[in-house]
Amino acid sequence: MKKYEIEHLVLKYRFDSGTGCIEHGRFINEYEIDIWGHGENDDGIEKSQLIGKGKISLFLVGLAQNEDFSLYQLFDSSQNGLDLGNLIFDWETEDMNEDFEDIISEALNYNILYIDRIELLPQFRGLGLGKKIMKDIIFRFDNSCGLITLKAFPLQLECSSISGIDDKWTEKMKYKDSIQDEKTARKQLYKFYKSLGFTQYLKTEYFYINPALTNKKLDKVDLDECMGE
Repeated sequence: MKKYEIEHLVLKYRFDSGTGCIEHGRFINEYEIDIWGHGENDDGIEKSQLIGKGKISLFLVGLAQNEDFSLYQLFDSSQNGLDLGNLIFDWETEDMNEDFEDIISEALNYNILYIDRIELLPQFRGLGLGKKIMKDIIFRFDNSCGLITLKAFPLQLECSSISGIDDKWTEKMKYKDSIQDEKTARKQLYKFYKSLGFTQYLKTEYFYINPALTNKKLDKVDLDECMGE
């Protein structure tokens, strides 16, 4: 197989909306992301390939509050959403916990972007693509939210604990070949997010960025750079 060198990335974002009684769906934009790598092989032949996938959710907290829609019901739309909501809100009052109120107050935007997962095929890891993907996501949504969050849990450990997974994409991801020691895998993942300017919330698995603040580490990631040069 000819070596395939990535020159630039294309991220394709898509989400569904609609009419009718869609309840929490009215107040959350759930995006699926296809990550395409464009470049040339050693023979100079142009190639475009799906090299990764992602999923993010934009919780429209401000809109839900304006429409008197229950924030608990909004975040209870998925287990990941509920876990995040439990961290950020006091459900008795539906007020934001003081720590996050202080974090988000400077943005004057109470929407929350949750980065659920980013997956890259094994042969495209370790090339700096992950940082560019994260920068593109943050660049596209930093004016749409006051808080960007994620749960830093190694996907290979999640997938190895789920029986019956045998789809083509999961097979290509080769999770079983990734680091299986949880402590080592977490340390590696935490280091990656901190290198982008994310802050770990206390000693939890959750990391966050306030997009209203200057982020010198993220600023170092150049989206204009042609990676093949």
